[in-house]
Amino acid sequence: ASDHSDGRFGAIIGKYFNLNNIPTSKKNNNISLRPIFKLLKNKKYIGITPDGPRGPKEKVSEGIIKIAKVSKTPIIALGFASSRNFKLKSWDSFLISLPFSKCSFVWSDPLEVPADLKDDQVYSYQKLLEDKINKCVQKAEANCQ
Repeated sequence: ASDHSDGRFGAIIGKYFNLNNIPTSKKNNNISLRPIFKLLKNKKYIGITPDGPRGPKEKVSEGIIKIAKVSKTPIIALGFASSRNFKLKSWDSFLISLPFSKCSFVWSDPLEVPADLKDDQVYSYQKLLEDKINKCVQKAEANCQ
C-alpha cells in the first residue's frame, strides 16, 4: 500500500482481516517484488489493486499480469458493491459503505496467464482482467438492489 492516506486506510482495514501489507514509497515508484513472490511461493494469497497507486482509474496495469506470468499464479477478479455508500473525491472514487448496507462480493473464475506470454500480448490480458472485474462489479451491484 502507498504511504498516502488511501493506502494507509486500506492497510488498516486489511490488518483487521489478518492481511499483510507490502508498503510502497512516494520517493521510489518501484516496490520490491521479492515479498510478493515469497508469499506466492509459500502458497499464500495476495491482493493487488490492479489499477495501481496512480491510476488511471479502473485500468489494469501491466504489473499484475507480469506477476501472474512469472509466478505461474492465476488471477481471480473481485467485485464489490453496497446498497448505501458514498464515494470519496479521490482519483479512484474510493467507496465507503454506510452502516446497515447490503453488501456483495463477487469473484471470477481464475484467469491463467501463460508463462510464455510475449510482451506484445500483455495488453490483451490487461483487457481480459478489466472485463472480468467489470462483470464482477456489475453482478455485485445487481445483488445489492
